[in-house]
Amino acid sequence: MNLIEPVIFTAATLFGVAGAVWGITSAPIWGLEGFVGTAMRGLGGFVGGFIGGGISFAAVLFALGALLVLRDKARQKRSGGPNPPPVP
Repeated sequence: MNLIEPVIFTAATLFGVAGAVWGITSAPIWGLEGFVGTAMRGLGGFVGGFIGGGISFAAVLFALGALLVLRDKARQKRSGGPNPPPVP
């Protein structure tokens, strides 16, 4: 898990930055305009992008890992063991 966590946090940070940019460039909502409204939309976009992006990226990595495990089990079942027999 030590190798995957930095990848997930990096992806979540990139999603957060994208969410912040999207939040800053969006139209004002709830009547908040100016610096305060822009800062709140940017912070909300970053937090939402960080959480949503991190969860979705972790789910994709989990699904890919599960597929690799299933493929390896099917390969072991076909070959009769963890290592394929030597080819003469």
